[in-house]
Amino acid sequence: MMYPLLTMLVVCATLIVVYPPAALAIFLLGAIVTGWAALRKARARAGQRAADALRRDTDVDGSA
Repeated sequence: MMYPLLTMLVVCATLIVVYPPAALAIFLLGAIVTGWAALRKARARAGQRAADALRRDTDVDGSA
């Protein structure tokens, strides 16, 4: 699991050393990926909260 991340880190560091303007592209790509992951996580949490609220509001034994 860690090897792809380590490989990407080495590739990015090499690109920055060989071609310094690549730093901006790598930064932007990292910001996009981080933002996308945060958005997915927030949506998943919202969905889980909605499901939990529905479960709390629903009568379990059907006596209501």
